[in-house]
Amino acid sequence: MGPKASPDVFERGILLVPRFETQIVQPAFYPYTDYPIMAAVIIIIIIIIIIIIIIIIIIQGDSLARGPKLVYLQIFNEFVNQLTDDELTTRYYQQDGATCHTSNASMREIESFFKDRIISKNFWPPRSPDLTPADFFLWGLLKGKVYKSTPRTMEQLKDAIRQEIQAVNVDTLGKVFQNLERRIQVCLDVKGDQFQHRL
Repeated sequence: MGPKASPDVFERGILLVPRFETQIVQPAFYPYTDYPIMAAVIIIIIIIIIIIIIIIIIIQGDSLARGPKLVYLQIFNEFVNQLTDDELTTRYYQQDGATCHTSNASMREIESFFKDRIISKNFWPPRSPDLTPADFFLWGLLKGKVYKSTPRTMEQLKDAIRQEIQAVNVDTLGKVFQNLERRIQVCLDVKGDQFQHRL
C-alpha cells in the first residue's frame, strides 16, 4: 500500500492536485472609476497646477529676456552720451544681430539717434567675426594686455580694460579699418562664402 493522501490533496488517476482554499478577495480601491467626481476634481487640480507653472515660467522668461535688453539700452545710452554732435549726425552705428540688440525697444532707441545710418540685422552677415573689428582685433588685444596685470577683482578688471582701450591710438585704428576693408572685399569676391583661408 502506498502512502495515504493528506487531507488537502485528492487523487485523480495518477495525478495529485493540491486543494485550494477559496478566499474572498476584496476588490482594490480605484478612485478614478469608483468615484468619478473625485477623479474629475483631481484632474482639474492637476490642470490648474500645470497652468500656474506655465504662467510662472512665462513671466520669469519674459523678465529674463527683458534684463539683457535693459542692460544693452543702458550701455547704448552711455555710449551715445560720449559722442559729439558731428558723430551723432554723420556716423554709422554697427551692431550684431543679438536679440537684445535688435529688439523693438532697442531698435527704436538706436533709430532715434542714428536714423537710417544703422548696420545691424539683415544688413550685416550673421556669425561673421572675421568682419567685425571688435572680434578680429580688439578682444584679442585686450585679453593679452589686460591679463598681464593679473586683475584680482571685478573693479581691477574693469579699470585695466578701460586703460587698454584708451591706449589704442588713431594709427592702430586706421590699420584695423584698412584690414576691415580688405576683409570686406575678400568676402565680396567669394560672394559671402568662407574666406578666412584667404586672409
